[in-house]
Amino acid sequence: SEKFKYKSEKISYLFHKHLNVRPIEYLIQYRMTVAYKLLEEGTSVKEVAYLIGYNDEFYFSRIFKKNFGVSPNTIKKQL
Repeated sequence: SEKFKYKSEKISYLFHKHLNVRPIEYLIQYRMTVAYKLLEEGTSVKEVAYLIGYNDEFYFSRIFKKNFGVSPNTIKKQL
């Protein structure tokens, strides 16, 4: 927002207007997509949480389950 001389609220509004998703929701979706790929590669749940920006692996697990309907450990076990 500083680069374009707009308030962050304006950037958020424009982002939502054009992509039909809030910036934070977009960020979470992106992080979860990356997390899924890392889990498929065999990375531990704790490490995945850290790599995508969550310091608490339990909080990450809740967000992951909310988005995919299964826990990250379930994904790892399926592999």
